[in-house]
Amino acid sequence: METGADLGYLAVLERGNGTSPETWAQIAEVINIPGFGAMSDLVEVTHLNSPNGSKEYISGLDDGIEMAITANFRPDHATQSPVNGLIRDQLNKSRPNFRLSHPAWPNDWTFRALVRGFSVDLAPNEAQTATFTLKITGGIVP
Repeated sequence: METGADLGYLAVLERGNGTSPETWAQIAEVINIPGFGAMSDLVEVTHLNSPNGSKEYISGLDDGIEMAITANFRPDHATQSPVNGLIRDQLNKSRPNFRLSHPAWPNDWTFRALVRGFSVDLAPNEAQTATFTLKITGGIVP
């Protein structure tokens, strides 16, 4: 069977401006979007007569994964700047809406995230990069 896999190339992460209808702006020069998704908590429901003397679980509430987005550092760009971008979101403890899309996907994914942190990497012979740590809050909507 031939694979149906696609590259991550052409994926787009956008930040909403909070208006209705939402206006989206592509986060500048994103390099990597690792670990997008959610995971359900485990709730142990073991009882005195659980089969085979084994623990039993049910799914609990979903929890959006924390992801560290890497981008070429562009503090001059509106989507990253300390004036109105991700750096400002972290300083103000904002939770903007985000949209993640890829041409091969049937749906875009929207979610709200707390910008928990940012860090900048500087090396003498490498591009300046920034890592923005996003913690998904609430649900992910496909």
